[in-house]
Amino acid sequence: MKIAYIITTLGYGGAEKMCMDLCNEVATYPDCEVYLISLFDHTPGQRGLSELNKKIKFITAGKKPGIDLSTFSRLDKILSDLKPDVVHTMLTGLFYGAKYIWKNRNNHNIRFVHTVHNVAKEDVHYALNYVHRLLLQKVNILTVALTQEIKETIREYYKVNDAHVIFNGVPVPVLSDKLKEAGSQISQFKKDEHTRVFINLGRIHPQKNQQMLIQVFKRLEDKNVVALILGDCTEQNKPLLEKLTAAAGKNVHILGKKNNPLDYLYHSDVFSMTSIFEGLPISLLEALSLGKVSICTRVGGIPSVVENGVNGILTSEVDEEVYYQAVLEYLQMNEHAIKAMQQKAKETFEQKFTMSSCAKAYMQLYIK
Repeated sequence: MKIAYIITTLGYGGAEKMCMDLCNEVATYPDCEVYLISLFDHTPGQRGLSELNKKIKFITAGKKPGIDLSTFSRLDKILSDLKPDVVHTMLTGLFYGAKYIWKNRNNHNIRFVHTVHNVAKEDVHYALNYVHRLLLQKVNILTVALTQEIKETIREYYKVNDAHVIFNGVPVPVLSDKLKEAGSQISQFKKDEHTRVFINLGRIHPQKNQQMLIQVFKRLEDKNVVALILGDCTEQNKPLLEKLTAAAGKNVHILGKKNNPLDYLYHSDVFSMTSIFEGLPISLLEALSLGKVSICTRVGGIPSVVENGVNGILTSEVDEEVYYQAVLEYLQMNEHAIKAMQQKAKETFEQKFTMSSCAKAYMQLYIK
């Protein structure tokens, strides 16, 4: 089976990581030939190609910034030459694959699959959503939602009622040779050996709502806690980064993009997510895989992962006071309760969110 995956870039977002991890897992299947197509050319600032299984053939479509109409034809030629059995699009891959998909809409030898990684309205820029809606309604594309909550947004926004639900998965965590270095850096921020370390993994973006995290930790300056923010920042969001840096206070440290975020997560106590909307965050699944307590806002697909008081803490709404109280709740827990929550987090990952189970579910769609 020849499978072509199409994604915008190999950047550091969750969708990009999930796509690469899925490609790597599917490439281990003996009868699968995997092609990963990035719309943009690869750059040193993106994830390294060394992260890809050597069996995967990587192709770029040479897209230029903005809406680049010539990409429709370039991608059509790439796919026409490949003649894949399955075309699996993510993010803007569906938009730029429109020419090939429409041309082959009656070709029953090709299976089209599209994964919606976020609440439908926010998955891609609104200017592209008309084409997405048209294709998902008029072409036999197997639409995938990451959770039941996201499936509902697909039904409401795209008017597609039969989306499949496949949970994201992540590989069993592998820590890097920089693990000790990450631990040493975190130690510099701790007040003493008992300091609780909270970590926010996510790009600097209004969606991630790091401003609320900073406000909460300003109110906790008399507590033995610190918060770390790790994530990339685009040129567009540099004013937000400057604002966050100025407001950070004593308890929050903004470390920027790290190529080894799992090492920092390993040395932290709590995964902290304050987003105003989400799909099914890869960083949250990685936190589960390492047995970390998560304190998250109740948005998107997060309630499908975090069970309040069992494997983490889930706030009732996106609100500073509510999140502050959730952090206090954790700080008041005894060690026995924390260890029980950590164990449940790891069990949740192993039962529902491994990449092997995710890939198996997609393979069933491909051959259905």
